[in-house]
Amino acid sequence: MMADLVAIIDDDAAVCQSTFNLLTKSGLDAATFASGDEFLAKAQIDSFSCILLDVRMPGRDGLAILRELRELEAPPPVLMITGHGDIAAAVDAMRLGAFDFMEKPYAPADLLRGIQTALISRSQSQNGQSRRRDALALVERLSGRQRQVLQGVLRGDQNKMIAFDMGLSIRTVEAYRAQLLEKLRVRGTAEVVRIAIAAGLLEG
Repeated sequence: MMADLVAIIDDDAAVCQSTFNLLTKSGLDAATFASGDEFLAKAQIDSFSCILLDVRMPGRDGLAILRELRELEAPPPVLMITGHGDIAAAVDAMRLGAFDFMEKPYAPADLLRGIQTALISRSQSQNGQSRRRDALALVERLSGRQRQVLQGVLRGDQNKMIAFDMGLSIRTVEAYRAQLLEKLRVRGTAEVVRIAIAAGLLEG
């Protein structure tokens, strides 16, 4: 049985090599590409089981490449890789059909977990209604203030800006942010956005 093939698309050669080494040591096959344009020009896209796609690259950026992939009949799941604080781009990516996104720097174990989840999603039909129901149930646990902070997080606002908009202290916003992470049962911003997408908070 052939191993799943993962495309690594990143203009940072060191990142490509380290990710390639990580995946192959974990039993996955991988191929690296220095840009999204190179991937579209040279790759046989339907041979890949998953795509790791950096947002910021020379030529067309990750979002532009994602738009191209969206036109395919059944593109592989795409895991977007974003820089710290690039939440707005991550939200756009998920609206364009990205399976998930991760913020740099990320732990190798988290990357492998994200890839495996994407591979499972491709091989098994997932119940979208069930995912939406579960996400809505989590969001409904938030208080009004916590939902306001959540909206700020989804806009990519820093705590200082959220505090200004809500007329609160930065420390209070930090407390609300910690509380919403706990109520949503997640550890970071990437998972918050994932739940918001599933709950339909970012539609339109």
